Amino acid sequence: MKFMIKKLMLLLMFGFIFLYALTATAPLADSFPETSIGETVIHRGYDETASKNLVAAILLDYRLFDSIFEAGILLISAAGVLYMSRSSGFSKPFPRAKEAAVPKDSDSILAVSRILYPFMLLFGFYIIVFGDLSPGGGFQGGVILATARLISVYIPEKASENTDPLNRLEKILFLCLLILGFISLFTRGTPFTNFFSGSVDPEFRRLFLVLLNLLIGLKVSSGLTIIFIRFIKEGK
Repeated sequence: MKFMIKKLMLLLMFGFIFLYALTATAPLADSFPETSIGETVIHRGYDETASKNLVAAILLDYRLFDSIFEAGILLISAAGVLYMSRSSGFSKPFPRAKEAAVPKDSDSILAVSRILYPFMLLFGFYIIVFGDLSPGGGFQGGVILATARLISVYIPEKASENTDPLNRLEKILFLCLLILGFISLFTRGTPFTNFFSGSVDPEFRRLFLVLLNLLIGLKVSSGLTIIFIRFIKEGK
């Protein structure tokens, strides 16, 4: 019963966000010239969003509600995989690497994994933090972090036992994304945009983009890690 209530509340929350986003952003196209939306973004993107990467300007400002909705889809997908794997009898914690089906003579895999793991973590966070300045961002960096987590399966001292903490973390991060997206409703009268006004220095407004990328990156990493681990568990 409690699980059904949670699903209903989640469905209502997504429905409210979706309908509000549709009504709040309906006049968006009218604010651009009919034949030069791309040119308008190119010329006004940095001044309005403080992002030098115009793709990030679109994902984290002009179409922020889309990005949050996509993060919600991943949350639902991870929850579905977790629920189905548990319903299929795979509710036990994920085994440590020494118990996993790794060949005994795979010392080279273990050695390479230990070498790559910290560099992949560092590269993933770099892609996330500087996603508004160069190609990358929370979604791309989150995938790299999840891949690093998958590599850590082969490192005994880094292998975790279950996905429940990640499941809770993903929900908390998504809630933080929603809160961050709605702050601008109270500071600027418009939701899903930078809560700093346009008069604030662009380098300072960039903090909003970095924070968004961090939340998205950690959330994507958590969701994909859950899916990876449960698929590996079910395949054994």
